[in-house]
Amino acid sequence: EKDGLPAFPMGNIDQTRMWKVGERVRSVRPPGDLGLLHPFTAGVYVALMMAQ
Repeated sequence: EKDGLPAFPMGNIDQTRMWKVGERVRSVRPPGDLGLLHPFTAGVYVALMMAQ
């Protein structure tokens, strides 16, 4: 029997609730509208991603 990913294939996630809600939100949002951007929060996020 195979170990790792071949034994446990990835499921299809695009039909989950989170992805459906995101798709609906993006469909009503005007093009190019990213919402509020907080520079400090964005900087902390990027710093933590790089620190991993």
